[in-house]
Amino acid sequence: MSISPWPLGQLLPVWTVTFQDDSGVALDLTGASLTLQIRNRSSGAVTSGAGSFVITSASTGVATYSPASADVATAGEFEVRGIATIGGKETISDWQYWEIVG
Repeated sequence: MSISPWPLGQLLPVWTVTFQDDSGVALDLTGASLTLQIRNRSSGAVTSGAGSFVITSASTGVATYSPASADVATAGEFEVRGIATIGGKETISDWQYWEIVG
């Protein structure tokens, strides 16, 4: 699902995310902690997503992210990435472009 352009203040639809390792193999998300980072392309500031992840298929690495109002409160160009922490080890996805339009 494309997340760009995204209307200012829009909270739906939720995003479906597949977490993979560096070789493209789906991570087993059993026991994982998932977070989202948002980087402002103008300032470089990185913030944590205020929304929430729900693991929908742990064995295939699939989760959904529901944006919160704070995630979509400012128009501009951003990048987002997911981080899966499993057993103390972080797997960090590549940044993905995200434009919020108002």
